[in-house]
Amino acid sequence: MDKQPLHELLETLHAQLQGAQAVSPDDQALLRDITQDIQALQARAQAGQALGPDAPLLARLAQAVRQFEVSHPYLTLGLAQLLDTLSRAGV
Repeated sequence: MDKQPLHELLETLHAQLQGAQAVSPDDQALLRDITQDIQALQARAQAGQALGPDAPLLARLAQAVRQFEVSHPYLTLGLAQLLDTLSRAGV
């Protein structure tokens, strides 16, 4: 898998997550968890480590897609793209 597109997608999504406004405390907690997941994934990718299956990350991303679908559609698009990319990479 080419890591550059994943890195760019993670950077874009990270910026979107940091800029999210008007979210509930529960949504903020989910965003914090996803942000930490993204940072860990970036660190693994930059270190050249294999990106193996990560069920908790995928579950949080799927939950976020459902949760933000109406309230934050721009986040939903980025999260869905990340979920698709990770799925194709075998994560």
